[in-house]
Amino acid sequence: MKIYKLFFWVVIVLVLMSVIVCGITPPDLQQMDYRIGLLNYSPLCPVHMEEIIITTVSKDYGFYGYGGAKTPFETSIEPTEDEIKLGLRSAYKDIEKTKYKIQVTHNPPHGTKIDMIQSGVHVGSNAVRSFIEDHQPILAVSAHIHEARGTDKLKGSFLINSGRFPEGYLGLVNIDGGSVNGKVLNITE
Repeated sequence: MKIYKLFFWVVIVLVLMSVIVCGITPPDLQQMDYRIGLLNYSPLCPVHMEEIIITTVSKDYGFYGYGGAKTPFETSIEPTEDEIKLGLRSAYKDIEKTKYKIQVTHNPPHGTKIDMIQSGVHVGSNAVRSFIEDHQPILAVSAHIHEARGTDKLKGSFLINSGRFPEGYLGLVNIDGGSVNGKVLNITE
């Protein structure tokens, strides 16, 4: 079986808190059918670019995700935990029959190594954590908490937060069927 290397040169591009997957190189994933649905939950703002759902299916691998996260600023464009749960559920429907699932979210799962701010407080999403625990994707990619770059495991799912690319950080993930390992690298060192 081939070992696929997913180079997340820019794992998650943070543009208005959106989620975009870039740099996927395996041959059988090059012809992905990109279907991106834009959600609008707030009656106060007609279009929220931060609320993007991504679903992509190719052979045995299904990518799904949801953008947006809470911040200390409590802006009107931040999704609630219920909105994150609904967004993930909607995206997951498109890939649920694939053999291997890969979740991409802006917000990391709560209570993990990749959601802890410098003061030691966990600030990730309970909805993201619950979705990982319930659906057990082989890989869950997230960002948002830049200082919490690294890897972790949650109920058999490999978790990665690559940190900030402008600071030289990126994630390297190896997938061999359902087996996943990876690490965060700094290309400036």
